[in-house]
Amino acid sequence: MPHISKKKIEASRFDTLYSEFTESIEKSFRKHQGANVLNEFLTRTEKIMLTKRFALIVLLMKEVPTKDIARTLAMTTATVEKVSLMLESGKFETLSKIIKRQDIWRSIELLVLTTGGLMPPKVGVKRVKQLRNRS
Repeated sequence: MPHISKKKIEASRFDTLYSEFTESIEKSFRKHQGANVLNEFLTRTEKIMLTKRFALIVLLMKEVPTKDIARTLAMTTATVEKVSLMLESGKFETLSKIIKRQDIWRSIELLVLTTGGLMPPKVGVKRVKQLRNRS
């Protein structure tokens, strides 16, 4: 679990720093260096945490059952349900729009629904071959 210092930073100072941070990230993505910046900047734990949260949101948007998501991503059902409520309330509006525009589901579908994935296969052999051939 990531560690957060118990020493609090002044709210206005944090807002300024966060604004600079997000602007730097945005610029790095415009220059097609975003993945490199994130790879250098994030710890392994942070990468896992953010990747699992992203996959969780995608799976919720595809209406995969809570228990399947929890098992696949090694999360509690309480966590999945909490994020589900946040998604329903519009918390991830911008991210949801991006996910809908991109074809993100295919790579996650391979992980979740096919043999060799983390869940029991929910599709036949022909579908598995089609999915693997596309990626």
